[in-house]
Parts: sequence; structure tokens; C-alpha cells
Amino acid sequence: MIQELCKSTKEELKMIAIIGYPGAGKTVGLSYYQKTNKNVIYMIVRKSMSAKEFYIELLNAVGYEGDVLNLSLYDIINVIVSKIKASKRKLLLIIDEAGKFKPRQLEYIHELRDQTSDRLGIILAGPEYFYDNLFLWKEKSNWNPRSI
Repeated sequence: MIQELCKSTKEELKMIAIIGYPGAGKTVGLSYYQKTNKNVIYMIVRKSMSAKEFYIELLNAVGYEGDVLNLSLYDIINVIVSKIKASKRKLLLIIDEAGKFKPRQLEYIHELRDQTSDRLGIILAGPEYFYDNLFLWKEKSNWNPRSI
């Protein structure tokens, strides 16, 4: 099932979430898809990562080789967008352990999605609490997870 979801997300340039309990096979299925297909970026969110650190890793994954020390997060996201838009192929970004994102970090994903929807499919994968947190955050603010 995960292989088909990855394939359709990439081909149709969708943004989806895969929610499942720990041990259900999300990571195994997603990393297998990345290893057996081209134009797939697989990233794991770590609790200790700041938004800037996550995007620096993504910047490296899209092939940027310049100095990042003096770049703002805004600049980093813009370079990522430019690299993705310059690609002639459809790309898939798989973000595993997305439940570790904070609300603001999800807003940055939304920003990336808005600017690359013609070239990039995105999968956010996480445990059940990720789903629960999306709706808790929605209740606390005007943030709408369905707009992702």
C-alpha cells in the first residue's frame, strides 16, 4: 500500500499524510520506495532539529553545494524552491517522523508546497499523535491542516 501511495503522490504531485502506529511499517516502506526509485528525497525529522537545520539538510539533498552559514531560513527555502523548479522531473519528498514537527515548522512545509506544487509531491508520515496534534493546533489557532 505504501508503495502505491508513494507512486501516486509523486505522479499526481499530491501532498498526503500517512498515519500509523509505531511498528506498522511506515519507515520500512517509505525508505524502500526511496531506495528503489529515482527522484525521491527521504528525510527523517529529529526532535533536536530546528526548522533551519531541517531545511539545510533538504538544501543539501537537492544538490546545493554553497555556503549556508549566512543564509536565512527564508533564503534557504527560496534556494530549495529554485532547485526544485529547475528540475525537469517530478520529485517526491518523504518526511518521516513528521509528528516531531512543531506547528510553525508545518507552516514552512506549507510554504514549500505552495511554491513547488507543479514539481514536488510531499508525504508526511507519523504516528497517531501527529494526526491528533494537527487538530489540537487547529483548535488553538486559525491554522487549517486541510489546506496543506
